[in-house]
Amino acid sequence: MMGVDRVRDWPRTLPQASFKGFFFHVEGEGVDDAGRFVAVHPFVKAEDHATEDLGRKPRRYTVRAYVVGNLADARSQDLIEVCSSPEAGLLVLPMTGSMLARCVSCSTDSRKDVLGFVAFSLSFVEAGLETGGFPAIEILDRIAEEALLALPDIANAILSRRP
Repeated sequence: MMGVDRVRDWPRTLPQASFKGFFFHVEGEGVDDAGRFVAVHPFVKAEDHATEDLGRKPRRYTVRAYVVGNLADARSQDLIEVCSSPEAGLLVLPMTGSMLARCVSCSTDSRKDVLGFVAFSLSFVEAGLETGGFPAIEILDRIAEEALLALPDIANAILSRRP
């Protein structure tokens, strides 16, 4: 019938949660602190200020997850190892979807009154670029090279000033 919205079958349409191919269940998920980096520039003795956009903040995700079943104890240790590995991996969340991410925090909560169930608090950050950090050595090498190239000119300038 036209004009009639069907109710979505949520459990059948949401993807199974996983990180680097390791599947788990999700109790809740969310995006933390999305937005922009903004520098605020106050002006001395002014009633106004300026703002400067510095780019998008990296997306951070929090997940309340769990593993359950007869192997929950072993599976929980496996998930800890997956979260502790250094490389970025595919994170799939039911509501958020999929993205490349790194796990930055993994905490467990197991209780003796709920055996076969291990809860997790997981934090992820989107992977971003693989730059490896600031290339300080390359820059210092370039500075040293330029200084050495300029050294003869500096020596000649000093020697030509002698009386």
